Parts: sequence; C-alpha cells; structure tokens
Amino acid sequence: LMISQELGRDRYLSLRSTLMSEGFEPQPWHKINDHCNSITPERVPVIIDQNDGIIGYRFDFKEICKYIVNRSLLAANVSVANVPEHIYIGGKDGADGSGQHYRRAQVHVAVKGNILLYSFTPLIICTGDSENGEVLWRNPAPNSALTQRPLAIIGAKEDREEVLRPLIPQIEANILYISANGFDMQFMGKDIHVSVHSSLTMFDGKMHAALQGTGGAYCQMCRCSKTNCHKLHYVVNGFLVDRNMDDMHAIFSMLTNNGESPVSKREGDYDTRAGVTSEPITHRDLSTGISVTHAWINCCSWFLNLLYHLAARDKTWGFGNKADARHKKLMQAKTKAQDIFATVLGRRIDTADGTGHTGNSLTGNLAKRFFSEDCRNLISKLVKTSDLIIIKTIHMNLYVILRIISSKDHKIDVDKFHTLCTNTYIEIIKNFKWVNLTPTVHKILAHSPELIEKNDCLGIGHLSEEGLEACHKIIRRFRAYWTLQTNDTVNMKDLIKKMWLISDPLFYSFRRVLKCSKCGSTGHQRKCPLFQESINKSESDLMVEDIFIE
Repeated sequence: LMISQELGRDRYLSLRSTLMSEGFEPQPWHKINDHCNSITPERVPVIIDQNDGIIGYRFDFKEICKYIVNRSLLAANVSVANVPEHIYIGGKDGADGSGQHYRRAQVHVAVKGNILLYSFTPLIICTGDSENGEVLWRNPAPNSALTQRPLAIIGAKEDREEVLRPLIPQIEANILYISANGFDMQFMGKDIHVSVHSSLTMFDGKMHAALQGTGGAYCQMCRCSKTNCHKLHYVVNGFLVDRNMDDMHAIFSMLTNNGESPVSKREGDYDTRAGVTSEPITHRDLSTGISVTHAWINCCSWFLNLLYHLAARDKTWGFGNKADARHKKLMQAKTKAQDIFATVLGRRIDTADGTGHTGNSLTGNLAKRFFSEDCRNLISKLVKTSDLIIIKTIHMNLYVILRIISSKDHKIDVDKFHTLCTNTYIEIIKNFKWVNLTPTVHKILAHSPELIEKNDCLGIGHLSEEGLEACHKIIRRFRAYWTLQTNDTVNMKDLIKKMWLISDPLFYSFRRVLKCSKCGSTGHQRKCPLFQESINKSESDLMVEDIFIE
C-alpha cells in the first residue's frame, strides 16, 4: 500500500491512525521502513572524480539477481520442493538519460537536473542453464516501468563521455563475470546455482552511437554509407548486420596511435573509418535488437515529413532556411496536417511537448495510433497527386512491419517479412528519389528480418526499451515528491531505493489484474481476439496474420 500510493512517513502515519480507529492494526512506520531496507541491496556510491564527490549510486549485479530470484519465486508461489539445484535468469539491460528534474519547493532545476538510469529487466526464470528449461516465473509486463530493476542512477547527462567511459565498463564487467560464472545462493534454505544471461538492448540511437563509438556512422548495424543505402541495387542485394564490437575497437586502434578521441575525419574515408569517431565504450554485442519504441516514433516522424513535402508539392528534402519561401510553404502544410490528424488522434502531432519538458508531442503510443487505418483514410485530404496510392501503401506497410517487430510470442515467416520490407524499401527509393531515409527507417527495412531470424523467428518486442523510457516520468515525480530532499546526493540515494521497491516482482504480483470483459482473459482490454474474429478485419490485420505462422 505504501509503495503503490507513494506514501511518505507523515501520510502513512495519518492513514494508519484512520485505520486503527476503524479497528485495523497496520504495522508501525519503523517496521515498514525496516522491511523495505531488508529487501533492498546495499547501495554503493559512484565516484568518478574525487573533486566531484558522489555523483550517484549503484547496486551489485550479483546481489540484484539474488533478490530477483527470491522475490520472483515467491511471487510465482514456487515451493522449495519444486526448485531445482540449477536455475537460469534471462533478461535485458540498458541505459538512458532524462532531464528537467526538480526537487520539492525548488524554483530552479536541481543541481543534478539530469539523471542517467541503468536498469536490468528480468524476463524469465526457468530450470536448467538455458531458457529451454521449465518456466518457473515469467515477467508479466517486460516493457512496464514497474518491472525495471535499477542497476545505477547517476546525476549526469547521458552524452557525457567522462561519465560513461568509466561507469559503463564497471557495470559491464560485473554483468559479464556473473554471466560467465553464475553464482550460488540459498532459496528458503536450499542451495541452488544460478546462471544469468542479459542482452544489452535498451538504448536509443544516441546511446547506441556513444557505446559503439560510431558518432559518424549512418547505420550502427551495417557499414554501408548513407549514399549507398539510397542506391537501388544495394537495396535489392540486401544489407547484412556486419558491425561487431571487436572490429570497432580494431578500427579505432588502427586510426589512432595513442588512443586519443575524437578520431579525425577526412573526406572519402568512410570505407576505412566506418563512422568510428571515438573509442567504443563497450565490448558487448549491440546488434541483437532494435529500439522498438524509438522505431515507432522515428518512422512516424519520417513519414510525417514525407507527407508535409507531398502536401506542399515540394520535392527538396528538408525545410531549409526560415527565410526561404519554401520553408513557409512547408510549415503551412505541416499545420494543415496537424489539424487534420488531430480529429482522430485528439491532439496535435509533431509539435512542442505541452507537459512543460523539452521534447516533442510525438510519443510511442501516439505513433501507433497515427499508423492506424483511421489516419490512413485522412491522407487523401493532404495528397492530391498520383502519389496518393503509393504513400498510403507505404503507410500501411510500415504499420505492418512495426507490428511484426513489436510482437513477442508469435512465430514469423521470415521470408514473407523480408519480402515486405524489401519491397517497401524499393517503393520508397524508386518513387521518392529526393527523400532521405533516416537511420531508423533504414534499420527497420534493411535489418529487422535478419534480427528476427536470429531470434528464433520471433518478434523482438520483449527486448524493447519502452519500460526504461517510461521510468523518466516516474523519476521526475519521485525526485520532487517522494524522496528525501536534503541535497542531491541524499535525494539520489533515496531515489534508487524507491525505484527498486516499485519494481519488486512480489509487490507487482499484488496488483489488480485487468481482464477482458468479453472473454475473461488477460493481456488485452480493448481488442479482444474473439470479438475481432466476428468483425471485418482491415487489410493490415490480414497482412499481419499472413506473416505470422502461429
């Protein structure tokens, strides 16, 4: 109750007094606080520079895994007799930053107004030493902010190399050591050995480039240049995921004699430099997944830009200088598009964020609604030329592709999916030669089939960074209203504790489970599969079902 309602001491004592007057006997505050401390690992201060002092706190990865095993098996009601001597934890991890943080009663932004969050999300616990064993516990919401176990919270911007370069290898070494050797622990008095595997998939494009050291690369998955990625014969032949971290480290060593960053760039050296601009921070594989949430957002943003140009009948990519007449024409087309789509979306898309924070109103959920059939039918109000049929086809194909990528448990016909992605890529290149594809659109169309094939022909939605992104809103609220306010250091120490408590698997199991009113099942509330079978399915639904094998 204290965690779900974000109760501090005073509010809890007031509630306890009311409950006691009604005949209940809730625990006193000090026992609640002692229990919270007993289920929280030791918080280790992070010091990068002695002059800066403590800039954040982290947990030991081994201790995190011990708590995860204990709390998850309790949440699943697994008895000691059914726990084998060897179990396996599979999960994902990653880092992301957020800004515009305040503390309570503060006029200005906190001294450490930016936060870098590194989290680990357990996905499955099963018997044996791989995910092929009997499932003991499965994460009910792998992309929820309430299942992200914090590994570290640092008061710094995510693009500060002087922080990332010493911090990430330290966390990485901890994870890799446990992944290679496992560890022994006790569960209710029984000795067990735990194996761990975690994939580094939760990051956005900025973090990906920083970790890989490829700030000058067009694509972080292949070495193809931007120019070649827009050539038809390259698209027909396909693009392989050919970047690996060993090669990136080797390229950096080749280009620099003394290991200094940044790497100097020269015209025409992309084939040898491969976009490497600094020393890679990590040695772990970064090509096992795509940032699914950012894929929706960035594909939507790119498609909107294409619409603005078609509506303005301008075939020069980019908005240009504000003083140019074409900029004014494109802005008028943008305003018209925003007004038209607002009738379906309920708000203006691709505009300044109205919540008071920097950023854009375009979110993952809004992007998913934009690619719906209702918005597709409105495109004809913007595009009056012969491009209408092609642009609506691209809109639908992107929607289907993103839905396939975001899926979790469906087996996918990779050949059909590859054909759809390639044909969409070709349609764009052939019909809109003046358009520049963003790196995200290129990744989705060129590399997602190969990634899905490597994932046993399953979607990669469970590897999404959506939960990590959703933590930013919670962190802002907690820093202002539910953490100690003495100073930034104390504030962050209490913050990582609160983020740990709200992501407890046992506490999550106490939450009310929403069930469908039509079939009584969980996992959906609005689109019931039983109800969908009795109505006319859209063309995109039929395309998705055709690509799904099971």
